[in-house]
Amino acid sequence: MPSWHYPGGYVESVIAPVTALARIPDELSFAEAAARAMGFERIAIARGADKEANARELGAHHYIDSTAGDDAAALQALGGAEVVLTT
Repeated sequence: MPSWHYPGGYVESVIAPVTALARIPDELSFAEAAARAMGFERIAIARGADKEANARELGAHHYIDSTAGDDAAALQALGGAEVVLTT
């Protein structure tokens, strides 16, 4: 993964071994391929049920409304998380 195993993930070009690369099928956008090709499931956590449709439209497989209960318990019920990215 560029910038994790190979430096230069935020540059215009990077040199990496061919075994570290994957072809992106034409029917997938770059954003969809970035997580789906690795088999990840995305879980969005936000405040309010009104944000669920937007989260799913942006690619979330699951949505947790943090105002509806214990969001940590809900995340654990889905199997936990390997990586947490906050924005």
